[in-house]
Amino acid sequence: MPNTRFEKYILLDYLKKDAYSSVYLAEDPRLGRKVVLKTLDLDNLPNPAVRQRFEREAKILTRLDHPNIIRMLDFGTYENHLYISFEYFPGDNLRQWLKRDAYGETEKLALSRQLLAGLGFAHRHQVVHRDIKPENILVDERLRLKIADFGLAFRENEEQVTHKSSIVGTPGYMAPEQIRGETLNARSDLFSAGIVIFELFSGRNPFIGKDISATIHHILQLDGPQLAAQAGLPEAVVSLLREALQRDRQKRAANAEALSGLLPPVTGPPQTNGRRLPASRRWLLPALLLLALLSGFLWIAFPPAQEMLRAGNSPTTQRLPGADIPVGDSLNGAAAGIGPLPDSSVLMSPLLAASPAKEPLPPSGADGPGPFAEKTIAKNVAALDAAPGWLMVHCLPWAEIYIGERKIDTTPLDSALRLPPGSHQLRLRHPGYPEYAEMLEVRPGARLEVRVDLDTLFGFLDCQVYPWGNVFIDGAPRGQTPLGAPLMLAPGEYALTIRNPNFPEYNETITVARQETLAVRLNFENRK
Repeated sequence: MPNTRFEKYILLDYLKKDAYSSVYLAEDPRLGRKVVLKTLDLDNLPNPAVRQRFEREAKILTRLDHPNIIRMLDFGTYENHLYISFEYFPGDNLRQWLKRDAYGETEKLALSRQLLAGLGFAHRHQVVHRDIKPENILVDERLRLKIADFGLAFRENEEQVTHKSSIVGTPGYMAPEQIRGETLNARSDLFSAGIVIFELFSGRNPFIGKDISATIHHILQLDGPQLAAQAGLPEAVVSLLREALQRDRQKRAANAEALSGLLPPVTGPPQTNGRRLPASRRWLLPALLLLALLSGFLWIAFPPAQEMLRAGNSPTTQRLPGADIPVGDSLNGAAAGIGPLPDSSVLMSPLLAASPAKEPLPPSGADGPGPFAEKTIAKNVAALDAAPGWLMVHCLPWAEIYIGERKIDTTPLDSALRLPPGSHQLRLRHPGYPEYAEMLEVRPGARLEVRVDLDTLFGFLDCQVYPWGNVFIDGAPRGQTPLGAPLMLAPGEYALTIRNPNFPEYNETITVARQETLAVRLNFENRK
């Protein structure tokens, strides 16, 4: 895939992929700059609404030019694909950023202000994002923030692509009216932003439950302002959340500017290139300086033995075509350009293949290596081919990890899993979700990362039946209404049956789309 041509761009790496769209890191050789390229395969669409949303995202972003919103560069078609190119913003999403836990209140206030500034600008242009969550918020090392992924956004007062009875978004960050399938406006985004800011300062989403049903129930029933008051957050943040997390939309702040005005001004110069270590770690710097001075003295007084052996006796490092590490390098990830490999805490399962030991290279003669050296080099190459690869799995909310039928571990992982090279079936199991499965190709010495948000992989069915009904999906009973929460289903077609012994049976073929909630409203008395 690297250096593959796509219209006027050169594809460098995959960033994200699903059944019908892909996101790449690419290069625009005309301008000599990197871009992010989002493509849509027109031959593989589940329904026309997917294309309409893609085109609408491009049209919306042409109106949004703000430092806290990702900037669109180009939109077009190539062969059987639509594409949008965006500015390349070298940062992590807020979910990854939160895991570092290396920033203080000042930095978090600055990020909150930027999030509200970007949202306020979008709302003033009548754009509702509809999917504000940490994964769609980017932050770089200088603590600059940009809102990304406007794929579900719409302009207020315009006809929405999604049918009025279909709900889209990420359940853990939806406003109550979004879950209920009501018409949305800018205040719906403010509720989602309130959840993000709560998580930014506390490290947790206050509404997340043991499964999706519990999460939806919490958003509809729990008192967000009360949760904020009990979380030990800064007073100004509690004031903001009191205005943002009201279940009744009419009681929320009128706009993002009103919320931002509740935050104190950011004072003081940025520290450590935007980073500030927690107080518990601030003693490290003087200690490391003292250690460095002591090490320097010892090095002068007692030169290390390896310095007495000159480079003439050092083995040569060679790269093999298609290999991720050099021959002669003991699986050093840093030398391979893939970052540090896991430490000794890596899980060693029965699936793991041991890497053959490398034999030392016999001395070579004046005319080059002899037959014994050539044989040893061949063995080293074979050992490299059999070297293990590394798999890191990130899954929200959590999942048991299976390779094939064998359980390996449970997320979150402390370190990467070591696997023999080749094809492996990754399966993620959580009692509140359908099973997730994916085929992976593990390469020798390479590190593969998989990120899965279970909340975004499935669709939902919300049945509201009067006076009541027993719900069946493909003949299997799924409960009696009121169900309490939407049913989670893998995307696809299903035979829906609703039965009440006092009325004729209701049958319908339904189509459930990924990350959408299909609402079925049925009044048996009107069908007599």
